[in-house]
Amino acid sequence: MSNTSTLHVLNGSRPGYQVHSHGRYGEPIRLPEPFGFVIPTDEWPAYTDEG
Repeated sequence: MSNTSTLHVLNGSRPGYQVHSHGRYGEPIRLPEPFGFVIPTDEWPAYTDEG
């Protein structure tokens, strides 16, 4: 089972996405500015690699 996440963001000074942060299932996802808010994930359903 996969229990990690990676948040990618666009960097305005160069093309493509960059890794902003890593997280784990059940931990809040903190979005960078200009959003600046947290997405709770503790209530999200678990899944397996098979779907």
